[in-house]
Amino acid sequence: MLFVGRSRNVQGMLAACDAAVLPSFYDPCSRFILEGLAAGRPVITTSYNGAAERFENGRHGAVIEQPEDSPELAKAICFYCDEENVRKASEAIEKDKVAEGLSVDRHAGQLVKLYERLMAKRGS
Repeated sequence: MLFVGRSRNVQGMLAACDAAVLPSFYDPCSRFILEGLAAGRPVITTSYNGAAERFENGRHGAVIEQPEDSPELAKAICFYCDEENVRKASEAIEKDKVAEGLSVDRHAGQLVKLYERLMAKRGS
């Protein structure tokens, strides 16, 4: 296990890690966790992170209920220190097309459709 601190090269860091871990006390929706999923990495976060709603707990990663629950966090980290567990989660992320659901293109397309519907209503 290696703690590297701050980095501007998130993609490089994700390529070098087995799991993306962010035990948030509060985060509406962590971009780091979404990037971890998009990179096909299992993720570990807390129920206080809105990004926890974007993946299946126990299949694509782990959601710790309480951020201060260090034993549970340690247990999740240890679980993803096992290469077989990382492989299974990464395969599930790919199989379930989790990354596709998080893509910027998908979200931009949805936003454009919303604006088009609103403009159509305004014009009628």
